[in-house]
Amino acid sequence: MSQQESENPEVTPLEPRTKSLITSGIFLVILVALAAILPVPYVILRPGPTFNALGNDAGKPVIQISGARSYPTTGGLNLTTVSESGGPFGKVSLAEAFFGWLSPSAAVLPERILYPQQAKKAEVESQNTSDLIDSQTQATAAALKYLNKPLVKAVLISAVSPSGASAGKLQPGDVVGAIDGVKPANASQAARAVTSKPVGAVVKFTLTRDGKVINEQVTTRASTSKSKTSVVGIVVANGFISTEISVRYGLENVGGPSAGLMFSLGVIDKLTLSSLTGGKIIAGTGTIDSSGSVGPIGGVQQKVVAAKRDGASYFLTPVKNCYDASQAAPKGLTLVRVDSLTDAVAQLDNIVKGRPTQPC
Repeated sequence: MSQQESENPEVTPLEPRTKSLITSGIFLVILVALAAILPVPYVILRPGPTFNALGNDAGKPVIQISGARSYPTTGGLNLTTVSESGGPFGKVSLAEAFFGWLSPSAAVLPERILYPQQAKKAEVESQNTSDLIDSQTQATAAALKYLNKPLVKAVLISAVSPSGASAGKLQPGDVVGAIDGVKPANASQAARAVTSKPVGAVVKFTLTRDGKVINEQVTTRASTSKSKTSVVGIVVANGFISTEISVRYGLENVGGPSAGLMFSLGVIDKLTLSSLTGGKIIAGTGTIDSSGSVGPIGGVQQKVVAAKRDGASYFLTPVKNCYDASQAAPKGLTLVRVDSLTDAVAQLDNIVKGRPTQPC
């Protein structure tokens, strides 16, 4: 009977230099991994969703009109958006920023450019909501003026501070009927009606909101810049409203003023027997004021990509956005230069009838 013995091979110890290289390599991998997930002060802009101003969003019409006959619509008047990450909306990692730099449709910008002062998410969202509602008010006035519908002057609440005394009581878009029982003739008079009160006084507002008259009471606070001046945390502006036609907007989770042009065109299309689009899908962007002037917007490079992605073949482009849009427009998307609501309607007519449009 024999006994089998196992032999253990001799293990050669690592040299100090080899150990050092391995240790350094492990630390380097860890550092790279940490750097990739650590937040960086950048904001990434990407193509966002598009919404048909003639369609529905979350089961509700984007534009709903009462007080006047509206007509069936065809095609699409797509308003375009930008999806934003970073800054007040949560930090982005170095890895996210790196892949953003590599993407031809994304823009990676230092946070300080878009938000020079540190801003809280609630404040930015509140401002975006105020800008959206103000753009809707301006869009309605511009569209009704274009259609020669009667309008009257009004004092409107254009912004409400999320931390101010009026938060949760007054809303952007409210029409100011009276302050302490007195109807203000203009925005300046409305502002003086508040600032002339002592700090801590109760101000009674009579407002019209979505066609209903409501009453709210707000206690004034001291201005942060002038301690003896009363404020209620709102911005008022002069505007125009219709006493006959009511236009409501059902778009959710979108902010900012850049959909004004497309809102106006949507209102006109719904109040006009003939179709503005001729069944085509047409996208666009641009701010608008009550006189119908179209202004430039931000993020147009991302918006043209979103427009083409969602089926548009034409893009209504504010004049001052033409250069940037032309640098990023995908193949097959025709940029159409516009500077007013009247101009935009005329260009849509050119598109429908197959005539040349104003190129960027």
